[in-house]
Amino acid sequence: MGPDEFEIGPLRYRAGRGPRPAQEPLAEALRLLQGAKRPLLVAGGGVVQSGADALLRELAARLSAPVVPSQMALGVVPSGHASFIGHGGIIAGPAVLEAFERADVVLALGCRFSSWLWDERGPLARRSHALVNVNTDAAALGAPALHRVAIQADAGLCLADLLAGLPAGAAATEADWLPGLRARRSGYEAELAAMARESAPAMHPAALATALAQALPEDALAVYDGGHTSFWSNDLTPVRAVRTRFHDPGMCQLGFGLPWALALQALHPGRLVLNITGDGSFGFSLQELDTARRYRLPVVNVIHNYGAWGIIRQGQRRQHDFELGATLEGTDYAAIARGFGCHGEVLHDAAEIAPALARARASGLPAVLDCGTRFVPHPAGPAFASMNRFGQDDLAGA
Repeated sequence: MGPDEFEIGPLRYRAGRGPRPAQEPLAEALRLLQGAKRPLLVAGGGVVQSGADALLRELAARLSAPVVPSQMALGVVPSGHASFIGHGGIIAGPAVLEAFERADVVLALGCRFSSWLWDERGPLARRSHALVNVNTDAAALGAPALHRVAIQADAGLCLADLLAGLPAGAAATEADWLPGLRARRSGYEAELAAMARESAPAMHPAALATALAQALPEDALAVYDGGHTSFWSNDLTPVRAVRTRFHDPGMCQLGFGLPWALALQALHPGRLVLNITGDGSFGFSLQELDTARRYRLPVVNVIHNYGAWGIIRQGQRRQHDFELGATLEGTDYAAIARGFGCHGEVLHDAAEIAPALARARASGLPAVLDCGTRFVPHPAGPAFASMNRFGQDDLAGA
């Protein structure tokens, strides 16, 4: 058995790039895009997998179109890019919701319209607009979102062909379409910045997320673990490139953050790797601090410590005015870290974040920054809750 047999890359167990778009649906897609007044591009993990983020940005520029990356495509448009209006789906703020409501043509590339791309009416793509859906998987075409045009193709090859058939200046996009959505996004970011300036005995989660964002080096890698915690990370952690921010779709595996961060650190030993998590989520896998120390993987765990299962407590109190099993008060996660031979600190103020992060990195050890925060409902909470109402009207009338 040769050494190459131990190097099992993706091309060893699945087909490589392809297929290329068929001519007829490609021509129909070009016709729709050229006539679109309010085009919207939606990018899923297929864009990242095909290495097509630069092609996506070029098409967005030609169409003067906003881009909404799914959770699997964070970074296909950096958070400072001219086409950025938010990412991650329904939790991304009002500009993204408005874009889906008002778009007349939606081009979705490598996206399944699954996690966080729904509301009470179903997939956000199920509106009055024309959907052009591009995916290598035929099963992802037509479900859950009905399309006007389906193209079974690799996202990168499809983007290349669309660019070849769409010369600069050929689009009919309304002049205020993208600028208006960008202004809506800027207003939302101003609201978040105002929250980050609030002072109270415990940190506002926006203050923690903002301070951390300002302290991160440009090449940092970050995993977002937890529920409510990840909303603040999604909004306030800058994203500059693909495969630098990692978020489990649908949060189906709370506690995945530390093991995932350890793998990233092993792959990128010279870069800062963070696990940004909640206290409840961290409890699922904190024993892996022992693994981190033994294998000298200096991951920094930043805990939004609410002392509770925040969303569960909120839901119990709001719906039934009770609380059962939601408290997590009294645990010192920094002391647990030190017990494993790691670096651990308890922080109470956003101004402490940058110096503590520097000390954690200087220690050379895996680290826990246990940050006392208060639970503040995220502005996207109502939109997020709307997903749970999908189909309830039908059930009520059944």
